[in-house]
Amino acid sequence: MVIEPLPGETAAHYRATLLASEEEFRADWLAADDKVVVPLEELGAFAGEPVGELIVAAYQAEGDDRVLGLTTSDLGSSEPDQAATIRLDPAALDDWWSQVKPFSVVIASLDLRRATLASVDEFALVAGSTAFVERAVGKPLPEARASFAAYAEDMKRASRHLPEVAAKYGCG
Repeated sequence: MVIEPLPGETAAHYRATLLASEEEFRADWLAADDKVVVPLEELGAFAGEPVGELIVAAYQAEGDDRVLGLTTSDLGSSEPDQAATIRLDPAALDDWWSQVKPFSVVIASLDLRRATLASVDEFALVAGSTAFVERAVGKPLPEARASFAAYAEDMKRASRHLPEVAAKYGCG
């Protein structure tokens, strides 16, 4: 099956484990396994978008064939697809994401060792081992952080929160 919905209590557990808020990962989750996190420009799709395809390829390189898809906020019992396991395929991820838009989402490995948060607020976060994150963003960490700092500076009039995101994650 391409998309397998998960029960609400399972979704709540994953949110509590991974997320500090709808737009940031928990510090204790990041600290486990010495994860790093890098912000990126807004992620609009996994298929046909270079950044999305890099992220999928990074999960595949880690051996993932299915991932957890999760909205960052609880959408209630009327939204059964707000948490699901999804075949790791750009089109399958986009199909799932289209069912829960316009909400921020997390894509995570089933073992929760790596995750990507796609925010509706013009940025994404990629977290995991240094090798995973660099593969997912397509460049070394310093270069990725410098790129986000430039993006945040360019967008600061329209998206005043982006410089704060850049500062929080050591970009600049």
